[in-house]
Amino acid sequence: MTEEIAVYKLQEWDMGNGEKKYSQLGSLEAHYYFAKNNGGKVLFTTKDLYQRNVSYLLLTLPNGEYGFLSKIIEKGIYPKLPEDPSYMVPTEWKNINETIEKQSNFKWIALEVVSNIIENIENIPEMPSPQYMSKDEFNNFLGE
Repeated sequence: MTEEIAVYKLQEWDMGNGEKKYSQLGSLEAHYYFAKNNGGKVLFTTKDLYQRNVSYLLLTLPNGEYGFLSKIIEKGIYPKLPEDPSYMVPTEWKNINETIEKQSNFKWIALEVVSNIIENIENIPEMPSPQYMSKDEFNNFLGE
């Protein structure tokens, strides 16, 4: 059986309370560059946690124009926190993470980025996130 990866398509994110909105690309870049400046580590939060047994996650724009691969280190549901406290949400989400996500039992996934930004990804599933794709399509992008 082919190994799969979980696919999360990033959406525009309204920061609320008069704060600016993050575009899909802005959200992707915020997670990617935060990880690059944090030893490759980032905490991705979501309302819907993947259910299959996967080791990798692809954060992508819905059309596959840009995305990046990460290895899944740990997953959980607030109020539980990652064992390694260096896994954090991007700085832009720190306030909303403290005031909304942690109080609303959001799910989180501790990720270690293992690729550069990949362009023009084909065959992105059309259904809402999370979805799944074959890991074989991405083996040449893994920087491990």
